[in-house]
Amino acid sequence: MPHYIITFEGQAPGPSDDIVYEFMDIESFIGSGNAMSLSFEFLSRMTDLVEQYEHYKLIGNVKTVKSPFNEDLSDSEIHALIGRIVLEGQEIDIGILIRETMEGAFIIGLWPDGIASFLGQDPNRINQLLQSILNRPTDWDFVYLITPV
Repeated sequence: MPHYIITFEGQAPGPSDDIVYEFMDIESFIGSGNAMSLSFEFLSRMTDLVEQYEHYKLIGNVKTVKSPFNEDLSDSEIHALIGRIVLEGQEIDIGILIRETMEGAFIIGLWPDGIASFLGQDPNRINQLLQSILNRPTDWDFVYLITPV
């Protein structure tokens, strides 16, 4: 399945400690040319939550972005939303890749693959996850909205 390759800047400048994540292309689940839109209100509310909760953070750390077709999207407004929730005693890390354009904000990728496959089977699961992030912040160990460097 196709993936977006995201490189996050490490603690030290330069590539020596960069971190690379692979987000599964959401089109693998919803079909080519389809988009899953995200309201600008979501990003605005995320910013509000960052101000209210210490475990919600806004981090400028997206260094490079490669599309599933190896297109360099590093100059695009691409954000990664990474969080950890504990369900039934198990820590689960979840990532959502968001592309912001003049037309709106769109979910373009999911991470890791196992979670992506589960969420992608039913788009309502993605909406439920987003609502959980917004409306039940105490359920989350951390949520990071990671923006371009």
